[in-house]
Amino acid sequence: MSKCTIKDLPGDIRKAVPHYESNPTVVEIIKEAEAGEFHDFKNEKYVCGKVQVVQMLKDVKEPALEAIREAIINGDYDEDPDVEDRVNLKNSMVASGMPEDLAKKMFGI
Repeated sequence: MSKCTIKDLPGDIRKAVPHYESNPTVVEIIKEAEAGEFHDFKNEKYVCGKVQVVQMLKDVKEPALEAIREAIINGDYDEDPDVEDRVNLKNSMVASGMPEDLAKKMFGI
Protein backbone atom coordinates (compact mmCIF):
# COMPACT_ATOMS: atom_id res chain seq x y z
CA MET A 1 0.00 0.00 0.00
CA SER A 2 1.38 3.39 -0.91
CA LYS A 3 1.67 6.35 1.38
CA CYS A 4 -0.32 9.55 1.01
CA THR A 5 1.34 12.92 0.57
CA ILE A 6 -1.39 14.56 2.68
CA LYS A 7 -1.56 12.08 5.54
CA ASP A 8 1.91 10.50 5.63
CA LEU A 9 4.44 12.87 4.07
CA PRO A 10 4.24 15.65 6.69
CA GLY A 11 4.84 13.22 9.55
CA ASP A 12 7.61 11.44 7.67
CA ILE A 13 9.38 14.77 7.13
CA ARG A 14 8.95 15.74 10.78
CA LYS A 15 10.46 12.41 11.87
CA ALA A 16 13.37 12.70 9.43
CA VAL A 17 14.19 16.28 10.40
CA PRO A 18 13.61 16.80 14.13
CA HIS A 19 14.78 20.41 13.81
CA TYR A 20 12.44 21.11 10.86
CA GLU A 21 10.90 24.15 12.57
CA SER A 22 14.19 26.03 12.17
CA ASN A 23 14.11 25.58 8.38
CA PRO A 24 11.41 27.73 6.71
CA THR A 25 11.63 25.77 3.46
CA VAL A 26 10.95 22.47 5.22
CA VAL A 27 8.06 24.08 7.11
CA GLU A 28 6.64 25.29 3.77
CA ILE A 29 6.95 21.81 2.26
CA ILE A 30 5.03 20.37 5.22
CA LYS A 31 2.30 23.03 4.90
CA GLU A 32 1.91 22.41 1.19
CA ALA A 33 1.77 18.66 1.73
CA GLU A 34 -0.96 19.08 4.35
CA ALA A 35 -2.86 21.33 1.91
CA GLY A 36 -2.79 18.58 -0.74
CA GLU A 37 -0.50 20.39 -3.17
CA PHE A 38 1.61 17.27 -3.83
CA HIS A 39 -1.33 14.84 -4.08
CA ASP A 40 -1.84 13.12 -7.42
CA PHE A 41 -5.48 14.22 -7.70
CA LYS A 42 -6.15 16.97 -5.15
CA ASN A 43 -3.27 19.25 -6.14
CA GLU A 44 -4.47 22.62 -7.45
CA LYS A 45 -1.25 24.62 -7.37
CA TYR A 46 1.30 22.72 -9.46
CA VAL A 47 1.17 21.05 -12.87
CA CYS A 48 2.62 17.96 -11.22
CA GLY A 49 2.80 17.99 -7.45
CA LYS A 50 5.15 15.02 -7.25
CA VAL A 51 7.72 16.63 -9.55
CA GLN A 52 7.46 19.84 -7.51
CA VAL A 53 8.01 18.19 -4.12
CA VAL A 54 10.91 16.13 -5.44
CA GLN A 55 12.60 19.33 -6.63
CA MET A 56 11.81 21.17 -3.39
CA LEU A 57 13.28 18.34 -1.33
CA LYS A 58 16.41 18.40 -3.50
CA ASP A 59 16.76 22.19 -3.24
CA VAL A 60 16.42 22.22 0.56
CA LYS A 61 19.72 20.30 0.75
CA GLU A 62 18.70 18.41 3.88
CA PRO A 63 20.44 15.00 3.78
CA ALA A 64 17.83 13.48 6.10
CA LEU A 65 15.18 14.08 3.41
CA GLU A 66 16.98 12.22 0.62
CA ALA A 67 15.34 8.89 1.52
CA ILE A 68 11.88 10.49 1.36
CA ARG A 69 12.75 12.12 -1.97
CA GLU A 70 13.83 8.74 -3.35
CA ALA A 71 10.65 7.13 -2.00
CA ILE A 72 8.54 9.70 -3.85
CA ILE A 73 10.50 9.09 -7.06
CA ASN A 74 9.99 5.34 -6.61
CA GLY A 75 6.21 5.78 -6.30
CA ASP A 76 5.89 5.08 -2.58
CA TYR A 77 3.62 8.13 -2.22
CA ASP A 78 1.48 7.62 -5.33
CA GLU A 79 -2.19 7.94 -4.44
CA ASP A 80 -5.19 6.12 -5.85
CA PRO A 81 -8.20 8.29 -6.70
CA ASP A 82 -10.96 8.30 -4.10
CA VAL A 83 -14.64 8.69 -5.04
CA GLU A 84 -14.41 12.49 -5.15
CA ASP A 85 -11.33 12.27 -7.38
CA ARG A 86 -13.06 9.82 -9.75
CA VAL A 87 -16.11 12.11 -9.98
CA ASN A 88 -13.86 15.07 -10.79
CA LEU A 89 -11.95 13.04 -13.39
CA LYS A 90 -15.21 11.86 -14.98
CA ASN A 91 -16.62 15.40 -15.08
CA SER A 92 -13.41 16.72 -16.58
CA MET A 93 -13.41 14.09 -19.30
CA VAL A 94 -17.09 14.74 -20.12
CA ALA A 95 -16.37 18.49 -20.28
CA SER A 96 -13.53 17.70 -22.70
CA GLY A 97 -15.90 15.85 -25.03
CA MET A 98 -15.88 12.25 -23.82
CA PRO A 99 -19.33 10.63 -24.00
CA GLU A 100 -20.79 10.51 -20.48
CA ASP A 101 -21.61 6.79 -20.61
CA LEU A 102 -17.98 6.00 -21.49
CA ALA A 103 -16.68 8.28 -18.73
CA LYS A 104 -19.01 6.65 -16.18
CA LYS A 105 -17.80 3.22 -17.22
CA MET A 106 -14.14 4.28 -17.12
CA PHE A 107 -14.31 5.80 -13.65
CA GLY A 108 -16.89 3.44 -12.15
CA ILE A 109 -19.38 6.18 -11.34
